[in-house]
Amino acid sequence: MKYTKPLNETNEDAGYVNADVSIGRRGSTVPAEAIEAPQREIVAAITAAGLTPDADDNTQLSQAIKAEIKADVQDIVPISATSGTVALNANTLYKMTISGATTFTLPSAVNATKHNQIKMFLNLSQVVTVNWGTSVFFNETAPDIATVGTYCIYWDYDPNAGTWICGAMKEGAAT
Repeated sequence: MKYTKPLNETNEDAGYVNADVSIGRRGSTVPAEAIEAPQREIVAAITAAGLTPDADDNTQLSQAIKAEIKADVQDIVPISATSGTVALNANTLYKMTISGATTFTLPSAVNATKHNQIKMFLNLSQVVTVNWGTSVFFNETAPDIATVGTYCIYWDYDPNAGTWICGAMKEGAAT
């Protein structure tokens, strides 16, 4: 949306002022676009959120914004398996406890129009062998999960290389 200046101003950034006869100030002349455009934009946001505009509800823009934010918040998908082969989906957030040898399989098909990533909150209850589903790693080394604890595992799809890249960070490692 572009700012619509008062009609009686030349400065594109001029603000609106009220008339004040005591000092001889003429009030701003309001163009129709200054009223029309914001209302259309607000109604568009409300309808895009799946709401029906209601003249008696002045909370709908807030509801629409909250709905958009919630739509972008990803639910955490729990994985009940604690070992074995685990298939992962792109653009998903997981949590898992590993207690035995585990192999992750990564999606071969990805959405080329968006950034593809997989994240996992991993509780390692005992040190085990993990196959990360790729041989390409951040910092050119496989994730170091040599101690029991909680890790954040992440896979990013590199469209130029046509492969997933994996990395890990132990909880508390970042400061």
